[in-house]
Amino acid sequence: MTAPRFSDPMLEAIAYEFTEVLRAKHDAEAKLIEFFNKFAEESVGCEHVRSARAGERVMASTRHFLERRMRLKVNEEKSGIRQPHEVHFLGFRFQCRQTAEGWHTAVLLSAKAERRLRTTVREMTPPNWGQSLTACMKELSRYLNGWVAHFRLCTEEATKALRAADAHIRRRLRAIIIRQRKRPRFLFRHLRSRGASIKAAAGAAFSGRGRWFCSNHPGLTRAYPPAWFSGKLVSLATRWDELNTHVQASGQLLLPL
Repeated sequence: MTAPRFSDPMLEAIAYEFTEVLRAKHDAEAKLIEFFNKFAEESVGCEHVRSARAGERVMASTRHFLERRMRLKVNEEKSGIRQPHEVHFLGFRFQCRQTAEGWHTAVLLSAKAERRLRTTVREMTPPNWGQSLTACMKELSRYLNGWVAHFRLCTEEATKALRAADAHIRRRLRAIIIRQRKRPRFLFRHLRSRGASIKAAAGAAFSGRGRWFCSNHPGLTRAYPPAWFSGKLVSLATRWDELNTHVQASGQLLLPL
């Protein structure tokens, strides 16, 4: 087992100490899975063990090192022994499952991170948006680029939530299109010009169920399919794939264990 390399001396020392503990005690139950060196102010290491007793042993060793050697104060509210799915760290949560090759740890979005994303998107796409749709997508893309750069550490299991967020954002934008057309007959003509059938366009334009319902109507989804947003709006799932493909190719985030 080799220690991960970090640019921050404090995290480097913690990573080395963890690795020495695992090597000295030959504890096959414990596995060092992740260090987030970009959040040096938090100085947090997540470690998975199979039993509460092993967790208490590693917790005591870590506490001793941080308080005695590093002279740091441990945050009791954020520290503890929990199930992997109960651990939430800077918008991430963890999920462990056993596969044919052994234990696999997935890094997913926390529920709080998903709620914050939807809240921000709702604030950036108000129903009464008064500018062009292009301006709205430009502002959204700037925010989404930064958001996914932070959450690029998620594993492949998180792409389902990212695709759901993409669909939600596109639906918000379609609702803006409905609002900007003002009258049902104007929306009907617009959808027909976008290639929607008479039935689909009429169903979306003359429905009395509100803009949010109509934004997911076939008349809108056919006139503005996901492919139409490609190149105009950042897709979280696509951008995540691009970032992780590049990282894995360069080996920057591959930590040898």
